[in-house]
Amino acid sequence: MNAINIRLTDIYSKRVSEKRVPSDFVSIEKTGDEADLIALFRNRKEKGFFIEDNPELADLHLYAGKCSIKLGKKRDSLNHYVQSLRFRRITSERDDEIYYQISQIFKSMNNEMYFKGYVDSLEQAYSLNSMKYEYSHELGLALYPTSEKKKAIYHLERYLGLSGRTDEDVLLKLGNLYESIGNYLNAEKYYNEYLRLKPDDVNVIFGVGYIACFRTGNYTLAEFMFEGVLQKASRDDTYRLAKSSEYLGDMSFSNLKYDKAIQYYNYSTEFHRQAAQAVIAGEKEKAEIDGRVDELKMNIINNKDSLKYDEYKNLLDEYEGLLDEQGEKESQLQVLRYNLKLLCTGKVQWNIAMCYHKKGDRADGMQQKKDNYSEAIRYYREAMREDYNTDESREIILKLQLKIKRGY
Repeated sequence: MNAINIRLTDIYSKRVSEKRVPSDFVSIEKTGDEADLIALFRNRKEKGFFIEDNPELADLHLYAGKCSIKLGKKRDSLNHYVQSLRFRRITSERDDEIYYQISQIFKSMNNEMYFKGYVDSLEQAYSLNSMKYEYSHELGLALYPTSEKKKAIYHLERYLGLSGRTDEDVLLKLGNLYESIGNYLNAEKYYNEYLRLKPDDVNVIFGVGYIACFRTGNYTLAEFMFEGVLQKASRDDTYRLAKSSEYLGDMSFSNLKYDKAIQYYNYSTEFHRQAAQAVIAGEKEKAEIDGRVDELKMNIINNKDSLKYDEYKNLLDEYEGLLDEQGEKESQLQVLRYNLKLLCTGKVQWNIAMCYHKKGDRADGMQQKKDNYSEAIRYYREAMREDYNTDESREIILKLQLKIKRGY
């Protein structure tokens, strides 16, 4: 590095064309004194980024940049790389490496204000050597969390096409990107390709099932995916298990397969009960912690005058530990309650009631109608108990009771 700096100093000391001649002896002794700054500003000349084609200066600044980055001097390295570009004519498939090094310096600064510099220099490297698919890969990953979704898609697809690789992380990100812009067919395509490599990823299996069911209308694929969730998901994953069963029931209901729909809905309610039991257990544990906190607090307050310092300190530490445990348990309980609310138990009970209602309407014998209507009434009441479609349930129950009473 010292040798490079010496040579750079020697070269720049001889480049006097851009320097101002001192106006008098004083300004020689004290550079800048008595200088007419206004005149200097008015007489300035615009100069472009490119100065001249000087291979020696370009290489010296390039090597100085590489040395500076090794020494941890990122800003010095950045300045040298920029100066290197100013003393060379930019050539494709050669100078992309300099822009790439600049991008890595911006990236290493770990600050949002440098993100644009990182992306811009990386794009410049890509434009100078578009056949280097690693640039597209890095650009796609960099743009993935930004609003430039389509540009990220372009680069990630280009990376897959040129590299010939089947990168599971890239496939998953492409699925996410297409889903985020509403292109569900392509999202479905890339998620399926990802699942060929990771067939046990329950989160993606459930996501593909949801897209197929509610976005693309591919019920065959949706049914296959939701059945996969029921087979592969952990028994503790109550949300996905319950919702997969519910959606399978919805599809069976729309296909007029009421018995099958009831079977799926009932299976879904098992996970609803499991989630409800988890909430009850969490509330019980929280109540026990609350009791211990109150008891310890009372002990500290009532006996503070008779306690020794060490005893008081130990009780205070225990009290603070219990407060942390109390807060953690409260957070867990809030998550459990939220998950139970998401399951919407009343809606599933309503759907079961609708299945029995439809079965009763389609039944031939009077006894079959009566049995199905009675079951429908029972589940409509369950839906009312969960505060779901209360007014409508009440009206339907009255009509069904009237049908049963009149015998039709």
